[in-house]
Amino acid sequence: MKRLILLLIPAIILSCIVLLTGSSSSLYLLNWGEYIDPSLLAKFEDEYNTTVVMEEVGSSEDMYQKIKSNITPYDVAIPGDYMIERMYKEDMINKIDLSSLPNYSSSMFNDDLTELRKNAFFEGNEEYCVPYFWGAYGLLYSTRKAYVEDIVKTEGWQSILNRDIYGTNKDDVKLAMYSVPRFGTTAYLLENGKDINTDKTSDFAGLVSQMKKADYDLWGDDTIKKQIAVGNIDVGLTQLGDFFDQYYLSKNSGEEVKFSYYIPEKTSAFFDAMVVPKTSKNQELAYDFIDFMIEQDNSFQNTTYVGYSPTLKSVCSMLEEDKDYDELLSAYPFYIDPLQNKEATLFRYIHEMDDGTDYQDFLQDLINQVKA
Repeated sequence: MKRLILLLIPAIILSCIVLLTGSSSSLYLLNWGEYIDPSLLAKFEDEYNTTVVMEEVGSSEDMYQKIKSNITPYDVAIPGDYMIERMYKEDMINKIDLSSLPNYSSSMFNDDLTELRKNAFFEGNEEYCVPYFWGAYGLLYSTRKAYVEDIVKTEGWQSILNRDIYGTNKDDVKLAMYSVPRFGTTAYLLENGKDINTDKTSDFAGLVSQMKKADYDLWGDDTIKKQIAVGNIDVGLTQLGDFFDQYYLSKNSGEEVKFSYYIPEKTSAFFDAMVVPKTSKNQELAYDFIDFMIEQDNSFQNTTYVGYSPTLKSVCSMLEEDKDYDELLSAYPFYIDPLQNKEATLFRYIHEMDDGTDYQDFLQDLINQVKA
């Protein structure tokens, strides 16, 4: 997401050269694409007389592989919750001395997020990560066809799992599914009353046959929001932040926003967080960066640029007090309160299924069967 301005902030060109041994004057950052305000990187470089070398990836799995390879001395990475749990269990991340972060407080984060973390791996393990952004999974949909919005809001996950539910429009509606297996199978589990963190093969028994009938027009990730915005796709499973990212992109481009977002009553939630990998050769600078990013004004600036829901309560208050966001928060209150009293569960790390099959391989095989 980009703040409502006439001109987009030019992206800063970051070095693509990564030295194997690292440099005491550089911070090596592993991040997602378009997931930080470039001007904040420049500000950090100026304040700490350093250079940020950022590498971008498309999934938490990619982050895991890059850190596991131990080729690049990453000082800070921003993986998803379940991958942080895996990295912790495999001794890939350092414990963070939270007392070395002047801006940190355990009470500074959104209450719903704090409650979710209490019910997952992160209870008692908050010293291994500092929340960055969070949100929920839901349905991004085009408002160009009236029947689409009606079905999305009344049928929830069925609108992305069952093409027949569109009746006479079933051959006209265009559906998209998230290509990451973990996320692509979530709607099925939620709709069928299953635990999104199940390791029981029996819980997936009807997934292939049901999703195959949906006959998806697109499998993607960031491509889904873009295709819905231009009208090529009608409904897609995405993260909440994808909606706001595309919303502001359309606003800044002077385009009419012809899409909206709906979060079903039962959903999956997520948060990404900053961690210090064991690859880090500059832990002090890593702490400086984490503390810099959770400073209230910096976090507010980053939130208004990226578009995902802020984790800091103080930033939510700043957004509520900023008149530029009156219209946005009135129409989409789930920006600063993603759950809206809905039932949500965080993803957990799962190593293998109950039959001994590797978890990731099991899910990938299911998706491959759906696509076949």
